[in-house]
Amino acid sequence: MSTQELQYHVYQAYYLGKRWLSGIQRPKRMHHINGTAATSVSDTRFLPAHGGKLLLTVAKSVWSVLTVWDIMSDTKVCEWSPRGAIFTGFAVNQVEESTATVAISLQLDECVTSYFACSLLY
Repeated sequence: MSTQELQYHVYQAYYLGKRWLSGIQRPKRMHHINGTAATSVSDTRFLPAHGGKLLLTVAKSVWSVLTVWDIMSDTKVCEWSPRGAIFTGFAVNQVEESTATVAISLQLDECVTSYFACSLLY
C-alpha cells in the first residue's frame, strides 16, 4: 500500500470512529437500489477492482441470482441466474489487476456441484 493510500485509509478510519463515538445513527450517504420484491438479498460485496462503485448482491427466489449494481448511478450493470441453480458459495477477488472478479460454486439439478470464475469488464 502506498503512503497516500495508507493516509487515506487512516483518515477514513478516524472519521468513522469519530462518527460512532458521537452517536450519529444514520449513514453519511445512502443509496437505494430498486430490486424486485420476489427476491431476498442474502449477501452483498463491493467489487474492489472498480473503485468501490460496484456492488455485487446475491439473492434467492426460486433459484439464485447474482446481480452487479453501479451505486453511483443506481443502475443494474448485469445479472446472472442459471436456471435451477442454487449458489453454495462465492468469493470476490481482492486483487484489482486480476482478470477474475468473482468465483462461484453452485448446485444444479440437486446433484451436481460446479465452479465458475467470471470477470466483469465495466
